[in-house]
Amino acid sequence: MKNLFYLIICAPTLTLFSGCSNTLGIGSTNPSKWPEKAVGTLGFKAESPLYKANAVFRKWIFAKLSIPGDDITKLTATLYIDINSVYERTIRLTNDLKTEKYLDGVNYPIATVEISNVQNIDNDDYIADLKITIKEFTKKATTNFKLSKNGGTYHVKGQADLLRKEFDVGNDKMKSIKNEVVVYYDTDLK
Repeated sequence: MKNLFYLIICAPTLTLFSGCSNTLGIGSTNPSKWPEKAVGTLGFKAESPLYKANAVFRKWIFAKLSIPGDDITKLTATLYIDINSVYERTIRLTNDLKTEKYLDGVNYPIATVEISNVQNIDNDDYIADLKITIKEFTKKATTNFKLSKNGGTYHVKGQADLLRKEFDVGNDKMKSIKNEVVVYYDTDLK
């Protein structure tokens, strides 16, 4: 039962994703200078045979966001995620995710996601490259997302699949926890 709470370790993926709002231009890496709560959703799902975790990050910002000529395929962005803002409905798991065994918010309080190489796949379906840094590990990934536009605001909704062990998230003895973690987002690009 105790291990049930640890399954959710997958959080490293969180740090990843593109579409989150709260642009500060060239932003600060100090979360105390960020808005109290991000607008939109950035989270991750992980599971074991005993528990399905669904965690969200409450604070993140775009440190850089550029869409030259209003052409989404030219988008480049850098996203900062406050690891210590992670929240899961189980308080014990929320606290565990911040520890060294998982996301290590004490030693590595900020995760970084760089977004580039956006390509249109079909109609409103896109794919983009990600360079994600969690703890001291930097890995490349891709994200698929849907894009819509309302006036001058782009809205993105998508996900990326990450492997928690690539970011040293979770204990290897917890073999029942799946290595695959789904990071998801739903927000406006501002």
